[in-house]
Amino acid sequence: MAYNTVEQIIKAAIGDAFKVYENIPPDYIQQAVYFYNQSEPFIWRRWPWHDRKVDEISATPDANGIIVFDGDNSDVDMVRAVSAVASDGDSQGIVWNEDAIRSAINGDSIGSGRFDHLSHDDNGNRRIRVCVDDGVTTYKVLAFRRFVQAEVNSSYDEGNPSATPYDYRVLTWKIDRAYAPLVAFISNELKKWKGGEGTGDWIHGLNGLIRDIREQEAKEYRITPEEGMFAETGEF
Repeated sequence: MAYNTVEQIIKAAIGDAFKVYENIPPDYIQQAVYFYNQSEPFIWRRWPWHDRKVDEISATPDANGIIVFDGDNSDVDMVRAVSAVASDGDSQGIVWNEDAIRSAINGDSIGSGRFDHLSHDDNGNRRIRVCVDDGVTTYKVLAFRRFVQAEVNSSYDEGNPSATPYDYRVLTWKIDRAYAPLVAFISNELKKWKGGEGTGDWIHGLNGLIRDIREQEAKEYRITPEEGMFAETGEF
């Protein structure tokens, strides 16, 4: 999926706020990037998690069974599920999360069919560890993605964008359906920055989208009875 870059988003917001589409002043860019970063608690965190940040990622462990989420996956936040993949591409079964205490006791070893969470590496990338004795070379990982702040990086080079992955001209927005409320939020903040009045219309747009998603999504419903219902089972 092709996502919008932060540059596309803030330019749309600047155009909406000030009707400026070319030769945009640097302070407009800087301020718009600032407001993009300020949007996280209002839009990113409010978006339904199951539609928002869950991605299926192919991952290959190193010789020690460690999987590092870096590069395009450096924004992985929480790993929710891991599945082993057979050589023919079919699923080989779920790999279960090992209990944190048991994992600490085991030290460098990890049980078969298990994975555990490791501390981040020196670059802040999320890591997990799987059992090397299982002989699995590929895993599918279901994970949350975290919000990554954009920056205006003076070292940005159009010919080498990967060198500055967090620059606003490179970084992308991963919630495609929330594009319009995000543009409206930044536009609203830009208007207030210049002494104008904010309308808060972006809130209604966001709430409408979230309501639509919750009404349309497929859900699994389960009933978990209270423990007390079975407290006297077998006692006669």
